[in-house]
Order: sequence, then structure tokens, then C-alpha cells
Amino acid sequence: TECGAGVMSGAGVETEAVYDPQRDCFTIHSATPTARKTWISQGGYAEYAVILANLIMPGKDGGEPEKKGPHIFWSRIATREDVSSLERPVPEKGVTVDMLPTKTSLPGLDNAYISFDHFEVPRAALLSRFSGVDDNGAYVTNFPAGAKRMLDVLLSRLLTGRICLSEFTTGYAQMLLRRQWEYAGTRELWRGRKPEGPKMNTMPLIEGGMTDLVRGLHVVQTFIAQTREVVGQAIKGDVFPNELVEATCICKFVGTSLGVDAVSMLRKMMGSHALFAKSGLGAPAFVCNATCSAEGDNTIMELKILSDMIRGRTAKFPSGLVARSMGRAAGRRVLAIYTARFAKAIVLGKGAMKDGQLLKDIAWARAHLLIMDAFWSSKTGATGHGTEGGVSERAKADFIASYERLFIKFPTPICF
Repeated sequence: TECGAGVMSGAGVETEAVYDPQRDCFTIHSATPTARKTWISQGGYAEYAVILANLIMPGKDGGEPEKKGPHIFWSRIATREDVSSLERPVPEKGVTVDMLPTKTSLPGLDNAYISFDHFEVPRAALLSRFSGVDDNGAYVTNFPAGAKRMLDVLLSRLLTGRICLSEFTTGYAQMLLRRQWEYAGTRELWRGRKPEGPKMNTMPLIEGGMTDLVRGLHVVQTFIAQTREVVGQAIKGDVFPNELVEATCICKFVGTSLGVDAVSMLRKMMGSHALFAKSGLGAPAFVCNATCSAEGDNTIMELKILSDMIRGRTAKFPSGLVARSMGRAAGRRVLAIYTARFAKAIVLGKGAMKDGQLLKDIAWARAHLLIMDAFWSSKTGATGHGTEGGVSERAKADFIASYERLFIKFPTPICF
């Protein structure tokens, strides 16, 4: 991530890597102030780093240099003279490392700014499985099917990161949910003249609210788990269909957003108990918010869904999905909203791009349809969450009802 790219993450790159055929090396340079790398994990203590930079090759016959787009380099950026020392290593010539300000969460993970001033690396530093520079100084490519440029390959490799972030956030929320339920089962309420008062988890709003959270999160986790399996197969075959890219985008913005929303609900349900450190609902839980902007900001993921539909990469109204959604009450309700919002966007034309709420509603309605469809079609639900024996059709209906009650809201809240 570069300062100028912001939420565009790796898609926006100003750092340049200029190839010098005479010396057979690259010169990596932060060409602008906003080209400085930011939020680099372990950047303050790392001795080696993966560097993303725009590859620039010499022009043919002395012509204008040719820009080949973002490429990846592996190079030493600092040296630690004493390997047993906890001191930060000394940056290499041409590398500047500065630490980010103190964060509100994840204090154990150092993040740094890194910039380059004509930093030289050998030709071998360019990771060249898909594209590189041969011994004759020529740019050569070996892109997988469906990729026309190195950027396409790089963006497809973000899929696993999005899955990890979504599973982490929903899993973290689920861990906090279990902790609150355990506390609620021991917290005695006012007993009056009785020998023992009722427990907090018998209160209808607490019991119902936490039950809905368990079920709602499970529906999302089922979709994420199914997508994870498909991503694994795609990596083995080096084929990344547009529908899979869409699914991982949905995992990212739905999984992280609803994970954050679940934590917020727990804080409200637990009242003053949420103020105690032992609840886990304080500052440490802010890590869930951090996942919303990592590996592509959630808003960018929503816009990606819309962009792929507009460009014809994914079907606007997949026939199978529409047919199956029409067979379920919740599906019909969301499909009606999706259709109405889409019709409005068509009427507005280019003006629809100025209606952020409309675009968000379309993206989320499509996500809800796909998530519910995946849950209805699943045989066992998400593994590892106490449902390995399968979920009956009756139980699935209860799970979908909880998901709809908690998470399907239109207009879609901006906090989502």
C-alpha cells in the first residue's frame, strides 16, 4: 500500500522500477511523495521485503520508455549486524524506514513507512514466474489463462487474503459471543425474596439476540467456507473465474462488516459489563474494524461487484440464482429490492455513479442473494462450528430468518 493509493491498496502504484540493460539491474525509486509505502507489517524490523513497483523498460530503438505495470521484487532492505539484538536493523543505501504513529489496536505488530531513493537491485530480484526480463534484456510474459497483464495476476492473488480476513473477523466475533454467553449464564439478576434469581441469559432479548447472532454469523461463515474451498482449487489450477473473484469480494466486505456489527451488538447487549477488560469488548476488539480496510477497502470491494456487472464479467441477473431465490420468501424479498434498485440505476444512467447509497444497496442485495443461496444449498453448513451433523431444512429456515432479521437492512447502513 502506498500513501497516494489509500484504499486502492496494490492497484495504485507510483513507485518505479527502471531497468538498466547496461548494468543488468533495476533502480527502485519513490517517484513522488505519495509513493511512500505505508502500513508495512514488520517493516521496522524486516531485513528482506517484497516490493511492489511499476516496471519500466527501455523504449525500442531509443523511443519512450515502456511501462509494464506493477511487478514484484524481492530484496534485502536492511541489515542487522548482531542477529541476537532486538535493535532495528540498519536500512540499506537508498532505503528509508519510519515507524507509523501509535495505533489503538494490535500494538504488537509494528507498521512502517518505507520509501526508496534510487535503490538498486539485481535483475534476479524481479519475481518472474509470470513475467520478467530474460538474459537478452527483453521483457517476457507467461500469464495464466484469463490474465492479460501482471496487474490481473496480482489482484487474483489477493483472494486468499480476503478469505483470511473475513474468516478471522467472523471467528473473532463468534469467540466474543461465546464469552458473553458464558458470562450471561452465571450473571444472577435481582432475586427479590427468592433464594436465587434468574440468570441473564434467560432474558428474552439476551437469549434471542445471541441466538440470532450465532445463526446469522453461521450463514455468513458457510458462504466464506464454500468460497475458500473453491479458491483453493483455483490456485491449484491457476484459473480464477470472475464469479470467484466476486465471491471473495463479497466474503471481504460482508464478513468483516458483519463481524464488526456483531461486536457492536454485543456491546449494547452486555451493558456495563462491556466496559470491563475481561469482556474482551474494549480496545482489543477494534482489530475487527481494521480488517475492513485491509486487502482492499470494503467500499472498493462493493464497487468491484458493480464494475464487473457493468463490464459484463458477471451476469446481472444469473438465471439459476434468480430461480432459486424466487422459491424462498427471504430470497423474494431481497430479489425485489435488488431488481428495483437495479432498475433505478438503469434509469439514472451515469448519474447512478453519484448515488452512493444506491450503489451500496445493489452490491449488498446481490451479496445477500448469493449468501442465502449458498446456505440453502449446503449440506453441512460451515464446518468447525458445531453443525458437522448437518442442518435440517427447518433449521435452515430459522438460520436464514436470523440472518435476515439482523443483517438484511435497506437502505444499507453506511457503517456496513
